[in-house]
Amino acid sequence: MYSKPYNILIAPLDWGIGHASRCVPIIKSLRASGCKLVVASNGRALSFLREAFPDLAFEPINAYNIRYSRYGALMLFRILWQIPRIIQAIGKEHKLLKDLVEKHSIDLIISDNRYGMYHGSVPSVIISHQLMLKLPSPFGFMEGLLHRCMGYFLKKHTECWVPDYMGADNLSGDLSHKYILRHPVFFIGPLTRFKKSENQAQEKKYDVLFMLSGPEPQRSIFEKLVLKQLPKTKLNAVVLRGLPDEKDADKTIMNTRLYAHLPDAEIQRLIQESRLVVARSGYSTVMDLVALNAKAILIPTPGQTEQIYLARYLFQKKMFLYASQNTFQLTDAMQKAAEFPFIGLSPASAGSSVHERIEKLLNTHYSQK
Repeated sequence: MYSKPYNILIAPLDWGIGHASRCVPIIKSLRASGCKLVVASNGRALSFLREAFPDLAFEPINAYNIRYSRYGALMLFRILWQIPRIIQAIGKEHKLLKDLVEKHSIDLIISDNRYGMYHGSVPSVIISHQLMLKLPSPFGFMEGLLHRCMGYFLKKHTECWVPDYMGADNLSGDLSHKYILRHPVFFIGPLTRFKKSENQAQEKKYDVLFMLSGPEPQRSIFEKLVLKQLPKTKLNAVVLRGLPDEKDADKTIMNTRLYAHLPDAEIQRLIQESRLVVARSGYSTVMDLVALNAKAILIPTPGQTEQIYLARYLFQKKMFLYASQNTFQLTDAMQKAAEFPFIGLSPASAGSSVHERIEKLLNTHYSQK
């Protein structure tokens, strides 16, 4: 419990629902501590959190409106081409933030990868596991330059929180450990929306669970690939489509049950009741899978260099199996999974806790006024 009921703004980026889902444990913890919370976001992220916390105050804000390529090889170039538009969106959300701070008397801002959510007189935290951008090998020499560019925006915030472990036993690898950011950076340990339990052993009812996520059109492309291959097998499967906006879209096709979206408790149950999970290698998904000790095949979104790096990095650590969407064959993948070790992680330290960081940050800031 804090010294007073602070008003805190939570602002996750709308890039699928990953950034929103890893804000769930922070929201639950802050609400239990008596804080008054306002959530600002858009798109699926906003829909996801509205459904999870209908009693909170919500503020719709502008989207970055990034357009994604249907062809993975062109994804990075298309995103780089839109950098001026992204910078413009960051400027718009920064201006909007001033009104939100005044309207809700905000004491602290916590954003997940929204770089414009900083304020001149209110402390702000940006959550990010990505302190540098991974580039394809021909352009690797530019990673240091892009790291400095990202640092320019990260340093506008009072602190940066990395949801990972410190030291060699970590989940994000180079993304948060390769370069040192000359700014207050704190490792707070992985953030997961799922409630860990001492006894997670459950009866396995399903052969495979597909967890679809991420931006379009690649989410739909992967869904079509999965639904084309599943009828050729005898697998008892579940497909979680990752569409919180869709209603009444659940159905069964042969041995496959499809859900548009489910509450967190139901998703956790499905993961624990499945022998194998097939999912994107988005960092929020990785944290959820690790928390539940799930065996999984990671399939990066084509062209998303961060996801490709994470899948390969965790494959090298023998934590998860890695497969490419372009060459994915379900029967072959299932055979490889049966022989894969799926080694867990044994970190030495998780770093600071969220409450520890908030207490120190607020006490330091407001004691100086």
